[in-house]
Amino acid sequence: MKDLSLYALELAENSLEAEADLVEISLKELDAAFILEVSDNGSGISGDMLDKAALAGYSTKGCGRGFGLSELKTAAEKTGGSLKLASENSRGTRATAKFIKNEFCPPMGDIASTVRLLAVSRPDSDFLLRLSSPRGESLFDTREVKNTIGSLSITYPEISIWIKQYLEEQTKLIFGGAADEITC
Repeated sequence: MKDLSLYALELAENSLEAEADLVEISLKELDAAFILEVSDNGSGISGDMLDKAALAGYSTKGCGRGFGLSELKTAAEKTGGSLKLASENSRGTRATAKFIKNEFCPPMGDIASTVRLLAVSRPDSDFLLRLSSPRGESLFDTREVKNTIGSLSITYPEISIWIKQYLEEQTKLIFGGAADEITC
């Protein structure tokens, strides 16, 4: 079973392949569900491809690459949830997966490491992470980090470590525990 952070990583990688320079990841805890949403400003998906995108076996990637949207859809539906895709050519794509809290819901996983990996491996792209639950809300935006650090690179080890520590702290505050402890 994959965790939510790995689904977020796969969706973000899809966004970057679609030439997005801004990827927004949102994890929202509701009373009875978790919502994972990833949106981007990439090239979008045409209507006929959008209809096929979450079908089992459909992929635009080479053999053996990625798990595809079909696995995300299956995981969400296994909990009683759903996957919704919306896209507009040259404007971007939004994938929203709803996971109902039950024994089939995957764990959150290490979202702090996922976002740090994206930020330092793709320093020319920007990432926004929104975490929310009944406990509160947190917003992390690499554009703000880059503005604060000025001419320093977001890839510097000290900055990378700070990003991970900051996101781990925010995850604990918003969801009430370390990311690897949080399950639906």
